[in-house]
Amino acid sequence: KTCGITNEEMESISVYWKDTSGSAVVSAARKLYQHNPFKNESTKALVVVSFVAFLSFALWVGIFILATKEFVGFSLSFFTLLSLSAIMGSALRTTTSAVRDPAYRLSMSRMWIELVTGLILSFGFVLLYLVGSLLITGRIEQLHTPHDFARVAVSFSAIGLTTAFLLESAANELGKRLEAAVLK
Repeated sequence: KTCGITNEEMESISVYWKDTSGSAVVSAARKLYQHNPFKNESTKALVVVSFVAFLSFALWVGIFILATKEFVGFSLSFFTLLSLSAIMGSALRTTTSAVRDPAYRLSMSRMWIELVTGLILSFGFVLLYLVGSLLITGRIEQLHTPHDFARVAVSFSAIGLTTAFLLESAANELGKRLEAAVLK
């Protein structure tokens, strides 16, 4: 019925075969084809997500190389790499869901919500790390050399990728850590 098949057509097809049953079958088949409730509309969206993931990966590598050669500033590169890692983690989450479940339907609104949530959670974990570093050492690590940058950028990129990929677990863990930090 959600495909537009009328009660008369359903009755003509399913109850008793009549002279009109043949045309009802053709009509129902056309309506099912046009309004298929099982049609997966997410193929194009998954191609876009895959392209964004590939582009994010290429940009991550390019910025990492440029920063380690000191062609671009460490601070801006660091946060750009963190964001690209979270984008890749979110894309990995989406594409992995599609690989695991062939009937997976991609919702653009859900994808955007997960992307933004992954970015913010990744930033939250980085802030916790920086606050911990500040409390323990009394200062925030300065990135003076390409080696310093590479060490911190790779570590935080792993946090960004993992946080966006394991969204629910990361949200729960960040909540626990923030609660523990605030309520102590």
